[in-house]
Amino acid sequence: MIARNLDEVFEKLDFTDSIIIDIKWENNLIDLVLNIDYYWDIQEGHKETRILKVTFKCCIKADFHMTPNLTEMTDAEIQSYILSWYTIVAFRKSYIDCNDMVRIQVFTTDFTVPWLTVLCKGIQVEEINKST
Repeated sequence: MIARNLDEVFEKLDFTDSIIIDIKWENNLIDLVLNIDYYWDIQEGHKETRILKVTFKCCIKADFHMTPNLTEMTDAEIQSYILSWYTIVAFRKSYIDCNDMVRIQVFTTDFTVPWLTVLCKGIQVEEINKST
């Protein structure tokens, strides 16, 4: 386990320029998971990146906002921009007084409109094997 709570995540990790490669609900259908190709390992002298599993625990709300011009593009155009749409440019948190919830926002193409906003009880990060 790399980080077990929100403070550890923001102390130990910088998701900027990392790429979201997968998003899914866990088996219990209340934990939302992002798998991320973590870019900063290369910057620290490693030969390859790690795949990190970011789990939003007890997620009661998840709002996605895709770029509006997605519906106007051809499949070829969508594929040519796919990495930039899922490259993280900012990862922000704010605490909610209601039931000890936290709001986490993941920004990709736009610094003002988040790609994902999650309302959850907590967050944890672990490394996963690239072959899984």
